[in-house]
Order: sequence, then C-alpha cells, then structure tokens
Amino acid sequence: MFLNFSDIANNNLKEFDVCIVGSGPAGLSVARELNNTNINVIVLESGSMEPDARYSELNKGISSGPRDLDTQNSRIRCFGGASKIWAGVCRPFSEDDFSEKSFVPLSGWPISFKDIEPYYKDASKLLGFKYEDFKNRKWHASYKTGLAFSEFKRKDSLLSPMIFQKASVKKRDFSIQFKELFEKSKNIKILFNATVVKSILNYEKNSISELQILDINANNSFKIKAKKIVFAAGALENPRLLMLNKDISDRLNFTGKCFMSHPGFPNASKLIHSKYGECLSTPQIESSKSHLLFETNIKTRFKQSMLRHSIVPVESSVKRQLSAYKNNINDFSDLFNIVDVIKNVGFWSALKSATCYITSEEPRIKVWNLSIGIEQSPNINSFVSLSSDKDQLGVEKLNIHWNSLNDIEKHTIKNATNIFSREVGITDLGKTKLSEDLLSEKLYSREDPINHHIGTTRMSTSSATGVVDKNCKVFNVNNLYIAGSSVFTTSSMVNPTFTIIALSLRLGKYLKKSLLMKQNL
Repeated sequence: MFLNFSDIANNNLKEFDVCIVGSGPAGLSVARELNNTNINVIVLESGSMEPDARYSELNKGISSGPRDLDTQNSRIRCFGGASKIWAGVCRPFSEDDFSEKSFVPLSGWPISFKDIEPYYKDASKLLGFKYEDFKNRKWHASYKTGLAFSEFKRKDSLLSPMIFQKASVKKRDFSIQFKELFEKSKNIKILFNATVVKSILNYEKNSISELQILDINANNSFKIKAKKIVFAAGALENPRLLMLNKDISDRLNFTGKCFMSHPGFPNASKLIHSKYGECLSTPQIESSKSHLLFETNIKTRFKQSMLRHSIVPVESSVKRQLSAYKNNINDFSDLFNIVDVIKNVGFWSALKSATCYITSEEPRIKVWNLSIGIEQSPNINSFVSLSSDKDQLGVEKLNIHWNSLNDIEKHTIKNATNIFSREVGITDLGKTKLSEDLLSEKLYSREDPINHHIGTTRMSTSSATGVVDKNCKVFNVNNLYIAGSSVFTTSSMVNPTFTIIALSLRLGKYLKKSLLMKQNL
C-alpha cells in the first residue's frame, strides 16, 4: 500500500513489527523478503514516487576533504532510490574479499563468501541473469575484449578475467519491478514524504523506542514505533541517522568512519597493439549485456600487497569511426578522418579493419588506452560527520571528509599498470607507454565520477572496529539494523549494488525468521 504523510491520521499508523527507513535497493530488498507474511511493515521514504527537487535539497552537505564529493546529485530521494540511477552492472565479491590481509588495515569480514553466495544467486534471479555466467571459462572467445587479448588465456598469465553482467532497465529499477508488488501488499505500507529527523533511545530496553518524522514543509510531525528498525538510507545518510542521536553514536567509535569509493583513473597508459588489423571471429556475447575486464591474478596481487582493481583496455576513437562507417557506408567522407587514421592506425590497417566490419567480424585495434579503477583501503581519516549547518527541516547537514589517496592505493595503480605492460610483453602483443599524468602523479588528483558510497557503518566482530555485527545489527542497540553498502567492511573492486541486494535479502530473511519464531511461541 502506498501512502502519503497526509494519509497518516486516517490509517492509524503507529506501531509496526518492522520499520525500514529508505526505499532504495537495500530497503526494498529487505521488504521483499518480508512481503506476504504476518509481519506488519512500514517503509519510510523521504521523497515521493518520482524525483523532486524539493527533496533533493535535503541531500546537500559539505565536502571538506582533499577529494571532492557531490553530496546532492550523487544520490536520489524517491521510491526506488539509487536503483533509478545505477547502470545495472553486477559482479559478486570474490572469496578473498572477505579475508583479513596483513597489508590492508581493518580488513577481514565477520562473514565469509559462503555466507552470502546463496543470496547472490537470489539477486541474480531478481535481476534477470544467470549467476553461473560470471564463471564463463571461454571468456577469450566470448567477449570483444577477450578476442583482442586472447593471449592472456595462457596458463601462467599475470592477469585474470573479471566478467560483469548488466541488468535491464526494467529489472534494475526497483520502482518499476516492485511497484505493483508493494502497491498491492497487504502487510507492507510505503509512506512517502516522511523524513526521519530523530530517534529516541529507551535506556531500560537498550533499544530505539520511536522515530520522529517530518514532512518536507516541516509542518507535520509524527512518531513511528517498531519492534525492529532498519536504516537503509545509503552510506552517507545511514551514519547521519545514527549521529542524530548522540546517545547512540557515542557508543560506536566507528560511526561515519572509513568512507570509501571506487576512484577511476583513465588513460594511465597506452598500448600499441602489434596484431592490429587482423579479423577475429564475432564474439558470442553482446557487450551491452555483459562485459569483460582484467585484474592482476590473486597470487601476484597478494605477493605485491595490492588492493583489488580493474584494468580496462579502451579502444581508440578510430574503431568508433569504423563502426559508424559500417552502419552508414554512404557517408564515409563525413565519418572517417583519413588524417587521423594514418596517424593513429595506418592506412592499410584501417582498410583491413574496415573490411572486418563489412564482413561482420571484429578487427584488432592498434591503439588502446588503459584505465585503472581501484578499491580503497579502510581509512579512519575518510569520514562522515555532522556540520553546524542545518537543512530546511532543522537537521544538521552532512560533512564528508574524503582523504587523498594513500600509499597502498597509489602503489596499486602503478603496479596494475606495470603488470599489464609485463603481460603484454610476455605475450608479444605490442608495446605500452605510461602516461605523463601517471609518471608525474597528476593522475591521482582526478575527481571521482563514480559515486560508489561505501563504508561508514562497517560490519565487524565487535564495536571496537565496527558498527554492526555479522547480522547487520547495530552494536549496543537491541532492535536497530543497517542495510546497504555502509556496512561493507572493505569495498572490493565491483559495483556495490549487487552485493547490497544480496546482503539485504539475507537481512530480510534473518528478520523474518526471528519475528515469525516469536509469533509462534
């Protein structure tokens, strides 16, 4: 059932079994697990059914660190939340992501890959692709990048493939996929225009007794009570919700700490492919649904104390010109700059490549630019706090202090680039050249366009190093849970939403089992 704040008085909304704050991928995944049960659930959405600039104003915060973060436009307040703006790109974490690493401070999750893998499989079905396809053993013949770099298939390769799958718009946008489900739900209510401004702690029960909510105009207030409360408002808003009650945040030393993202660094180096112009078989898989990247293999990565990362060979612009030529052969003169071709790939190679396109085969491209994306190591000097400024509802705004890249992050970028160059040399694929920006370290100061907000309420074995336990329950608060990428202990090097959904399905199942068990007693 969908309701607006103005509907509250007529529906006697006061006490629930579960209150979920946020209707993004995390909140709706938890709610989905609780649907069609005897569990009475309310989901509080600060925004409305569709994006609205008035609610976006509530996202405004201060970016005070060396690296800048757009706190307003990097997230969205409406039904479906971040599922409306993410690209749908998915890959599970690897087994080693959950292990403790001597060279990564604060690493090691309190859960293992086996604990989450069943929920990755559920998330795959939810998003409309096959979990098994992440393990495609014929990647060298299945993907365009795999064809161009099929020599990396060798037994002792320094590089490993990473296969990513992409969900369709209909599947990845939860406001589309789940609209009818929750609109008709008998036990779940979605309440719009309901922003949480404070939580009240019951000291005797050591739990949150109620949440105070306001509408966008700050004219109407209401109190919501629930046996279980789930903060699912994103990795910036979740710590803010905790810090709005100092009695709660003071119990948790790591509230807001260890903010992470996935900084990307384009054009770290350039590859001149020695086998350009050759025609290759057409790949089996369309790149719009699935794509392939590379990473240093785990043995080498551990030996050289490197973080997770992605190595992305990007074709030169000439290939796009040739592709346009294939699609519109009559406009060859407008789509093909002969001077650029002679300069970048050579005239005869260009003609060979054009022939490949005409015959619907893939040409090897001469010029490839190498981009590097990295995970970040947990760093207490990157954090979210409250500022003295207040938003239109009278609530303290966020202050995000995102620190500069540290030594291990810079080390990972340099090593990943050099290891790719070594593999190119070993396989006689061509020559590479490091960019001037990488050599001068100007590359490290580039701003992050990715906006993967991670950490800030991290999962751990105790409150000494984290905010939530292995079941996403907040330490020292009996009825409060957190869902989303804010609970990630480390960030891996894959898009976070797939893991957000898996962990949230896991939390939903845990809450369902717990509440139904109590109902049956």
